[in-house]
Amino acid sequence: EALSEPNRSGPNAGFLRDEAALYVIIVTDEGDGSCAPLAPYPAGNDLRSCTMLGAGCRCADTLDWGSTDYYVRFFEGLKGYGNEDLVAVAAITATEQNNVTYCTDQFCTSQDTYLGCQGASGSAIYAPRLIDVANRTGGITTSICQSDFSSALSALGFAVSGQRRDFNLSRRPVDPNQVPIKVYVQADPADPATRREVPRSTTDGWEYILCENGNFVNAVRFSGSEVPPPKARIEVVYQVNVGAGRNCN
Repeated sequence: EALSEPNRSGPNAGFLRDEAALYVIIVTDEGDGSCAPLAPYPAGNDLRSCTMLGAGCRCADTLDWGSTDYYVRFFEGLKGYGNEDLVAVAAITATEQNNVTYCTDQFCTSQDTYLGCQGASGSAIYAPRLIDVANRTGGITTSICQSDFSSALSALGFAVSGQRRDFNLSRRPVDPNQVPIKVYVQADPADPATRREVPRSTTDGWEYILCENGNFVNAVRFSGSEVPPPKARIEVVYQVNVGAGRNCN
């Protein structure tokens, strides 16, 4: 809503600057509910759980509006056609799909379970919609239940500074262990002489990430000294895995 009318040209006029990238960070212990209709979560709960009890709601299988495709298009469209890489969404939420028990009444005489994670400060609900939007916009996802946020904050720092580490591919490639992927970085888009091939390495280079925490990512991730500088041109050459879906199989 902060980036939509009437707020965008009203109270928030000037917030979205033409010359600046946009990085949205979502921190939540629940799944996204920007959809209709909503259904109780877990499925056995009555509709009161959506607003009063326990783990709340989830998006129903018969989704009328609010698909993740819509939100990806919305965020990427904020900077205009051709500038989609200037927008990214990060999600600090439950990335795990463990069975977590929670109380459905004040005295915990009744309990239920849902997918999520348990941390030192409580539990959180698995949020696949937020994870999907983050992955598809080149943002990061990290578990809100972890005890050490240093790696997550480091990744956020890279991203906010303009040094993105993850670059999502438009199509799913053939397994790079079978058919090599070639990755090139041109540090200065106006100077072809700055174009060089980056080695495949998990410490100083790039690696291909198909899935992470059970979620489809399909991205090239840079590390160490090979993280591209801001505004660099990234070129990934690969053979498309025709017929492969957006899944971890």
